[in-house]
Amino acid sequence: MGIEEEEGSRSSEVFLEHSFAQLSLLLAQSAPGTHTSDLVTQPYRFIQPAVFQVMETLKDDYEHAWSLDEMAALLDMSKFQFAHIFKQTVGVSPYSWLQLYRIVRSQDLLLHTHRTITDIAVSCGFSSVSVYNQLFRRLYGVPPGFFRRNNAQ
Repeated sequence: MGIEEEEGSRSSEVFLEHSFAQLSLLLAQSAPGTHTSDLVTQPYRFIQPAVFQVMETLKDDYEHAWSLDEMAALLDMSKFQFAHIFKQTVGVSPYSWLQLYRIVRSQDLLLHTHRTITDIAVSCGFSSVSVYNQLFRRLYGVPPGFFRRNNAQ
C-alpha cells in the first residue's frame, strides 16, 4: 500500500469515527435508553423552519439515495450553505441525520416483521447490508439480528 492509499484510508477512518460520534450523540439526545420508531423534529419547526421542512421531506422519502445537492435544492441553497445551516441547527450533518433516521426506522421493521436483515437494510435506503450492520452495531453495540432476537415481542 502506498503512502497516498494509507493517508486516504486514515482519513476515511477519521470521517467514519466522526460520523459515528455525531450519530451516537443525536441518538442519545433523541431517545435516551429507548428504541424509538421516529426522531423528534417538531422543535425545529420553530427554530429553523427551512431545516424542519427538509427533515420532514427526508423522513417521507428516507429510502431514496439522497445527495447533499438534492437536499440543498429543496431550499434553493448551495450545498455548502445548506450543510452549514443544517449542522448548526441540528448538531450533525444532513447525511448523518438521515442515516440515523434510517436506523431508527429499521428498528420497527426488525421488531415487527419477518423480513430479512438484507431486505430491511435495502428498503431503508442503505447502500449495502454491510454498511447497515456496521452502523447499527456501532450505535447499539449489537448487530441487527441480535437486537431482533432480544427485543422481539
